Amino acid sequence: MTRTPVRHQTDGMADDHHLNTFIASLPRPWRERSGVFYLPLWSDSMKGRDWSRRLKQLGREVQPGARKVLEDSGFETTVNIFRIIAILTARHKSSPLRDIFKTPPAEVGCLLREQLLARHLRLMHLSHVVIAHKPIQGNLLVIRENELTTCHERDPVDLGQQAYGIAYMVHEVAIPIAAVA
Repeated sequence: MTRTPVRHQTDGMADDHHLNTFIASLPRPWRERSGVFYLPLWSDSMKGRDWSRRLKQLGREVQPGARKVLEDSGFETTVNIFRIIAILTARHKSSPLRDIFKTPPAEVGCLLREQLLARHLRLMHLSHVVIAHKPIQGNLLVIRENELTTCHERDPVDLGQQAYGIAYMVHEVAIPIAAVA
């Protein structure tokens, strides 16, 4: 008889953080197809203020503008949501793929910042990734080398001639805590 362990909610937050950290430790925690990078993310109920502390502990700087977004009441957190995120490169700027994908929550910016290391961005040939979430205080979150920052919603790609990506949500699934082994 096979026993399936049941994860308790108090254990889940630490487990989810370790899962995202494990994924980040992979040489390439994404799949690439036709210039689109697909990444798995797992939410763990981390609040915006707590994200600032966690990212700082991981050696990733949170700029003041990003901190304001994280502390805003419009920043929503989720628990036990598994998402597939697509990062479209500049060559997909006017691609119909943008219309197929969904708007991710701002929380995805923190999850991606936790997971994508500077070396990952270099391997993807990207200088930064703009999160295509609903703007908070007129800003979008942006992942750069070792920081989480923001850009104005009206000029999300006016970040110079550098290679950039834009993150959208492909799919999300809520997983009941008892179902996660």
